[in-house]
This record gives sequence, structure tokens and C-alpha cells, in this order.
Amino acid sequence: MRLKNSSMLNRGFLPAVGCMLVLMAVCADGGPAHTQSEKWLQYQAEKKEPLLAAVGSCLVPSLGHIYTGEAYKGCLMACVEALLFTTGIVLVTDETTGREPEVKTIGYVCLALVPILRATEIGLAVHSCNEHNRYLREKLGLNVNLGCTGKELNLKVALGI
Repeated sequence: MRLKNSSMLNRGFLPAVGCMLVLMAVCADGGPAHTQSEKWLQYQAEKKEPLLAAVGSCLVPSLGHIYTGEAYKGCLMACVEALLFTTGIVLVTDETTGREPEVKTIGYVCLALVPILRATEIGLAVHSCNEHNRYLREKLGLNVNLGCTGKELNLKVALGI
């Protein structure tokens, strides 16, 4: 029995196990063992879709910002939009106090600002997505500014070019 164990040692069994454990430890913490295609897959999994943020902001105020991780900005935009809309409705429809025509004009201006604010919110949500994606590419060390489409880039990454 003792001869069997010593022959395993002579063949390099234990050193090979030790090297495997070191490699597993290096790869487990997400260190330098990432290849370019693994980074690209991680980018694809973590990136934000600007179209989804735009549609979310169109449907519900601040939903696009919540999707991009900037809920505070979305809540601020939603509060300002609600304030403008409420102020506009109150100033335009309140006939009991006999308001001056200038006050109704202010109400109409407030109501006209609501879609402008919504369009700004949509643009900011898309911009936040693009900034998140740019930061993610920089963090992962991906150089995506190759002057090609996404499909061409996937091909280049797959081929190792």
C-alpha cells in the first residue's frame, strides 16, 4: 500500500492538485482569468437597454430612471411633473374665485410644460442608460468604439480579433 502512495507522489499527482487549487482560487475572485469573450458576456448581462428606459418613462413617470438605477432623479422629475399638472388644472378650471385671464394663462403654460418635462425625462433616462453602459465597458476593459455594429463586434469578439 505504501508503494502505491509513493508512486502517486512520484507521478506528480499532489503537485498537480496544488496547482489546480491555486488556479481555482485565482479564477474564483474574478481576477485576471477573464477572457475577452467572458467580459463581453458579462457586459451583455449587465448592460441597460435605452429603448426599455424610454418606453418605461413614456408609460409611467420615473420608471425609466428607476430601471437605470437613478430612482432619486426619477422621483424628482415625477414630483415636478405632478406639481405642474396639478397647478395647471387648478388654475384653468377654478371658476369659483373669479380669477383673472392672466392666471388662466399661467395654468395653460403649466399644462404645456408637462409634455416638455416628460420628453426631457425620457431623454435623461436614455442618457443614463448610455452612461451606465459606457462606464460598464470601461470597468470591464472592453474597447467597443471599433466603428462597427453590434453583430460585427460579437463576431470580432468570438473570433478573437
